[in-house]
Amino acid sequence: MCSITFIAQTSMKNLPLSILRAVVAIIFISHGVARLVHWSIPEFANFLNTQGLKFGTVLAWVVTMGELLFGMLLLVGFKARISIVFHFIVVSLGIVFLHFKNGWFVVGHGSNGIEFSLLLLATLLYLFFQKGKLHW
Repeated sequence: MCSITFIAQTSMKNLPLSILRAVVAIIFISHGVARLVHWSIPEFANFLNTQGLKFGTVLAWVVTMGELLFGMLLLVGFKARISIVFHFIVVSLGIVFLHFKNGWFVVGHGSNGIEFSLLLLATLLYLFFQKGKLHW
């Protein structure tokens, strides 16, 4: 009985962290799914090419499939740190190539700015440093 109580307490103790991890994972998964459903991968590839990046189509597919794969791994808490690193790199590059030039605000007083991306980066950093607590 004591071990069951410990497991329940541990799960409840990590519940807020698990919820945060799941929400962030769903955000990334939804981006990959949206690109597939709306078939906007060619548009994304074209954007990457116009930014001077070579192999825009390959990069667009890598990002899209990575959002799906690493998003799902993050959702279930398997290989979470590797997933976090992938997403951190993608979001950081998104800031450099897209969001920074649009200012701070995502909506309202601007359009497509960096505020949401910075929140995602801070959340990913927080999750990354949760030693041994990233699983359900």
